[in-house]
Amino acid sequence: MRLLVITKYFLPPHPHGKARGLQMDKLLRALAEAGHDVSVVAGIPTGSEPTFRPPASVTVAYVPFDPAPKSLFARRVKAALFGSSSPRWVHEAARKAADVAHAFRPGILFSSSTPIDSHLAALGVLKQFSLPWICSFSDPWPSRILPPPYRPSNPTVVVARASRVDLRHARRVLARACAVHMFSKYGLALLEKETRVPLTEKAHIIPHIGRTLLPPRKPDGQSRERPPLEGKWLVHFGGLNHWRFSQPMFEAITRVAASHPDQFGGLICVGFVSDDFKDLIRQRGWSDHVRFVPWTDQPTLPEDLENKAGAFLLVEADMPESPFVPSKLADYARSRRPILAVTPEVSATRDYLEQYEHSGVAVSHDREQIADAIKRLFGISSTDATYDGGSALADSFAPSHVAQEYVRMFRTLEEQHPTDPAEQS
Repeated sequence: MRLLVITKYFLPPHPHGKARGLQMDKLLRALAEAGHDVSVVAGIPTGSEPTFRPPASVTVAYVPFDPAPKSLFARRVKAALFGSSSPRWVHEAARKAADVAHAFRPGILFSSSTPIDSHLAALGVLKQFSLPWICSFSDPWPSRILPPPYRPSNPTVVVARASRVDLRHARRVLARACAVHMFSKYGLALLEKETRVPLTEKAHIIPHIGRTLLPPRKPDGQSRERPPLEGKWLVHFGGLNHWRFSQPMFEAITRVAASHPDQFGGLICVGFVSDDFKDLIRQRGWSDHVRFVPWTDQPTLPEDLENKAGAFLLVEADMPESPFVPSKLADYARSRRPILAVTPEVSATRDYLEQYEHSGVAVSHDREQIADAIKRLFGISSTDATYDGGSALADSFAPSHVAQEYVRMFRTLEEQHPTDPAEQS
């Protein structure tokens, strides 16, 4: 199989698309290991140097983009007029992808967002080539269709205009694509409802690829199993922004830690944490039970935290239904430690943890529910359940397994839309 991929966010990762860039890296490597040829047209921040060392069957052509537009107003005006704040990148990426396609002769075109720039570039390629096209949305787009707290409130005239243009372009992309890929069925349903474009018949729900967050095994083959009483901390790995602020969560964590110090230490946050969280911890005097570890670009936990991590914490915003599935769920699962998910009543995260027993516990933003879950996970309360992270959940996010699902999607599309090389100009 020969696959042409357009992705603005790739490696080296841009701050706004770091998770997507890392996910694309894992996907392309998994496809290469499965024996498929992949050619990538990727964005790269101006002034950055490529860091991606592709497998033999993967080639990458980079198109620079400005990572920090000088004027926010100018960026919004461009989005309002062109549907993208980077119209030059869209044009150059489409041109580069067309050049690649002439030589590479792909059988499938695959574009990945957010932002929508990658899909707009794919539309430019389709002006010259007749190719089956899959558009992949990491999250529902545009932002105006998202539920609170993610939906923009009280937008300016320019932002409102840009949102309308965004929605128009989203409809155009979704209607033109032969297939649509998303990570969550709830996100797909929201996208279909808000854009009013029928998607169910051509939709594919395929999960993220996970990576273990634990340091590599030591040369002597020492087990990663935590010693007694050392693995008594919850660990949150990655960013914790203001949208996911949860006072009940911190109240539950600190209350259980204070009342059962020999069995539960509290929470360690590894990475960026918003000021909302830090201010609450400082004001309430909870610093003994909530600790912050500075962010690094290391892909695994610091070794001194490995034994402290008794379970991983995943937090989603407090809303009735989540259209997302956080990529850290896949990473947590691959690390084979129990997961405590503070998540809406309706969410893909909750579905996963309920489907795979003993992998973790999903609760709402409720102090009593969270406290009870902590006690169950750390063996403070009597329970028949043993939470070990669950190998079945980990396997569902394994690179080889996820790559097979992508390949099935590609094969289905090839059968539905056979390509005649003579049609490619």
